[in-house]
Amino acid sequence: MQHCLAEGNREWAQHVPVLLLIVAKTFYDHKGSPNGFAPYETGMAMGNLLVQAAKMGLYVHQMGGYSKELAAKRLVISAGFEPVAMAAVGYYVNAEVLPLALRKCEQQQRTRLPIRPNMKSQ
Repeated sequence: MQHCLAEGNREWAQHVPVLLLIVAKTFYDHKGSPNGFAPYETGMAMGNLLVQAAKMGLYVHQMGGYSKELAAKRLVISAGFEPVAMAAVGYYVNAEVLPLALRKCEQQQRTRLPIRPNMKSQ
């Protein structure tokens, strides 16, 4: 499945033991109608996977940079389902073993935007 990933994401996935394609069920079979909650349900499922992985000492690197079309074709995704994201799952490795570009990314200082009270919705 690595061939479905964008070039930069292949670096993250080249040695992982598990590479996931996260898929949403976009159509209710029993109702014969679209599943408007598919994004929510898929996000909740992924959130639970992240919590369980952390409990097991695993790390998950989620990726949006991939070809949905190639993944759907390669895995023969049925109608009523849609690829959402990919994720690499594995154990922590020291950043020193990563290629230089990824090593720099992993070792840089992480920052967050400050919280601004009374921020209006956009």
